[in-house]
Amino acid sequence: MKTILSILCICMCAACADGKKETIVVFHAGSLGALFKECKVEFEKQYNYTVLLESSGSIDAAQKIAELHKPCDVIALADIKLFDGILKKYCSYWIAFAGNEMVLAYNPKSRYAQAIAANWMDALVRYDITCARSDPLRDPCGYRTILVWKLASQLHNNPELEKIFAARSPVQYMRPKEIDCIPLLASICDAIWIYKSIAKTHNLPYVTLDGHINLGNPEYEKSYQKACITLSDIHRQYTVCGSTITYGISIPLTAVNTQGAIAFVSFLCGQKGKELIARHGFSMIRASSNQWDILPAELKKVVVR
Repeated sequence: MKTILSILCICMCAACADGKKETIVVFHAGSLGALFKECKVEFEKQYNYTVLLESSGSIDAAQKIAELHKPCDVIALADIKLFDGILKKYCSYWIAFAGNEMVLAYNPKSRYAQAIAANWMDALVRYDITCARSDPLRDPCGYRTILVWKLASQLHNNPELEKIFAARSPVQYMRPKEIDCIPLLASICDAIWIYKSIAKTHNLPYVTLDGHINLGNPEYEKSYQKACITLSDIHRQYTVCGSTITYGISIPLTAVNTQGAIAFVSFLCGQKGKELIARHGFSMIRASSNQWDILPAELKKVVVR
């Protein structure tokens, strides 16, 4: 009887220990999906937390907090400008932790595959190529795609290019976030406008765009800023200008598990996180913040002033 009671006590203690394992809710951009899944695995090996990931377009993710008032402990977006816009009242700081660039991934089985690989711009001008893209009102990759078109038109002093690229990328092949375009590439589309990290992670053949238009080279920041577009829906109208692609992460003021959030962000910006960021095809940058002075002490150890 004593033996049975001892076993029951051990089981109950183990159950209690498991019950104390806190959760960290993370809202993140779709393009961070593969990276954050691996971060979750590695982080949970070291810390007594369970990470719950929720993926969406970055604009949708920001609106979950600002408009739907859904709670989360960490939010990571594909555009740091969203923290200074939609999330200005909800996040007191942000940390830039990775970069990216736009590419044109293509279906190797498409009859236009060789033409796209040889000269993507000429191919889109000459042939009836169908491209998929994400929704610019929900996902930064969507408005960055349009900015790429405008930058290409400016670079070549040919306003028709922007119109041609738009015609090759009709709204019926638009999806909420860039990751959702991949099934279309495997079925009915010849190419998709996508981030380099996603193309590499999913082993998609792609063509690199000129540094003047791919939004991935800080040297051309001033040139990127010359391209601006106006977007509108039934709720609002706003203008977006080009800038070097920079991912940001923050802990909302409404976070429930602040300590867990600090641990997760610290892990991402630390050495192991950097290794994972590089492995998933993102551009490496030094983690920096817009408000270093107010960062928690643990984050100041992994973020430059």
